[in-house]
Amino acid sequence: MFSAFALRHMHNLGTRDRVAISLAEALAAKSKALEPTTVFLGPARGSLSDLFALIGGATDLQGGYESSDIVEVIPFGDQKGLKRLTADLEIRGEWARLYTGLKGFGIMGTGSTYYLPLSVALLLECIAQRRSDDERFLTSLVQAARLCGSTVLEGMVTVRSQGFLSYLIAVRAMDAQS
Repeated sequence: MFSAFALRHMHNLGTRDRVAISLAEALAAKSKALEPTTVFLGPARGSLSDLFALIGGATDLQGGYESSDIVEVIPFGDQKGLKRLTADLEIRGEWARLYTGLKGFGIMGTGSTYYLPLSVALLLECIAQRRSDDERFLTSLVQAARLCGSTVLEGMVTVRSQGFLSYLIAVRAMDAQS
């Protein structure tokens, strides 16, 4: 699940986008699953100048970029946030598909360059925390994160390849522990 989620969101950001590249570099350099992940974030809110830049064909906006502090999972309860990412994993035998969505970001996806890298880092941390006593699993999780990052940096992720690549990454990460 992690590899599918990470590849999908880095691809959605744009594999040449500086936020996606920063996230890919952070994942490729990961050495421990339970260590903090610092990611480069885009602006949380869009501006009118960003809108005009997008209309003019810009793919990398200039304002509002920052580095995150340590990313941590904070229990929120049953309430849903105004902005949230959704993910549904459908598994049928050996076939799986990940459906993702952005809720509350508007038609332009305003703020997604801020929330998408955080969601990948948070998912990694959440999965690692839930299995913190299983060293083999944590090692495989780190391997999957590193492979996701390097795959994006090598420019291998496309709309068509991301599903198969996430499967290969998961298999390779688990095989490394066998």
